[in-house]
Amino acid sequence: DKIQSLADKFLLNGTADHAFSPKTDVTRAQFVSMLVRALGLQAQAAASPFNDVQVAYVDHKNNEKRFDEDFIMTADSNFFEVFSFKLLKGDPTKVFTNASEVVITEETAERYFGNEEPLGKVLRFFGQDFKVSGVSENIPATSHFRFNVLVRAEDQFFGNGNGPNFTSFSAHVYVVIKPG
Repeated sequence: DKIQSLADKFLLNGTADHAFSPKTDVTRAQFVSMLVRALGLQAQAAASPFNDVQVAYVDHKNNEKRFDEDFIMTADSNFFEVFSFKLLKGDPTKVFTNASEVVITEETAERYFGNEEPLGKVLRFFGQDFKVSGVSENIPATSHFRFNVLVRAEDQFFGNGNGPNFTSFSAHVYVVIKPG
């Protein structure tokens, strides 16, 4: 009965091990939490620090808006020089000059700011402020990259600022090889 109730509530059409698309606004972590409660299970592991992050923004009328963000990814400062993702706003050689700068996708910019200029806006997550320094094209569905917010890779994000923690995250490493 509990599982049927959840299925009726969320109508999980299209949800699979690689795609989560309920017809109700709910994050992956919220759904898992509800499922665990409904089935009387115990949660085993904590969520990754880069999934289900609450992002806050204070608009020009001093109203705080909050968003649950599922796809925050870290990248090296040369990300836009190495990969072919287009930066629609901002300078690809300067978007990560400062560790407190972020790049957001066009869709994320529209969701957060509507028609307002996103560059220079300040988002708050991970307990600190980040200035939007770039807006990238939306990431194609065929890419294995998944991000709405791109943050410069820094030790402070791994191990809660206590130094690098190489056990609680995964990363892809790419190498550019000179011809010849």
